[in-house]
Amino acid sequence: MLLKRTFSNGFNFIEMMTALGIAGILGVTGLNSYRKQRHQARTVQAQYSLSNIYAAEKNFKTQWKAYHENLYIIGAIPEGELWYDAGFTDTPVTVPHYPWQSKLTTAACNTYDQICNNDCANAVKGTYTASYYGGFTCKVKSSVKVKGQTGYGATATAFEALARAELNSLDEWTINEKQELTHKTDGTGN
Repeated sequence: MLLKRTFSNGFNFIEMMTALGIAGILGVTGLNSYRKQRHQARTVQAQYSLSNIYAAEKNFKTQWKAYHENLYIIGAIPEGELWYDAGFTDTPVTVPHYPWQSKLTTAACNTYDQICNNDCANAVKGTYTASYYGGFTCKVKSSVKVKGQTGYGATATAFEALARAELNSLDEWTINEKQELTHKTDGTGN
């Protein structure tokens, strides 16, 4: 008798349960689609960050005939809220040596996280005038950092930069001087 009961709006119990089941399936499908789109949008940010570093390295090499690991020196300054930390390891470049390099190579300006947290602000302020150093308006949201990773840096003739974030799991991208963009570890869960 319960199955044949008709509600005041004209639906019976089976029709109502079927409608709720379909709504539930659509809700789960929509949520999964939303998560997939959100992770894809975040990976675009990793690609953009690495493209920014690539362009800054190429411009720097045109002027100085070498690549450099210090993101502040090459002009790869991040802005806004970033899902990925990007950059190089903490090993400073020793060759070639530029006249202005001595103070900045020991400073921590090799990753977006270091720049956004002003870890290198004192070295930069000591080297440039206060008007040149305007502060940074960025924040890295990722709990995983580039700092402490090995194998990502710059020499006079080559570089490889890394971008890292925690999405569904660890997600990593790299780019090198040949503009080879690689999705090293897929953490999107797609």
